[in-house]
Amino acid sequence: MGEIGAFMYDGEAYIKVLGNKKLISLNKNYPDKEISEDTQFEVIGKVVGKVN
Repeated sequence: MGEIGAFMYDGEAYIKVLGNKKLISLNKNYPDKEISEDTQFEVIGKVVGKVN
């Protein structure tokens, strides 16, 4: 919870923050994604740093 990761969400890949039953977008131009029992959801990996 609260960490940035790579996720598969209904067949699409996203990099977002894992929240409580949703993926939170850091870019306000894109909506958060709600996670329900019907959502195909998988954690692909964790973001561990950034390139400057």
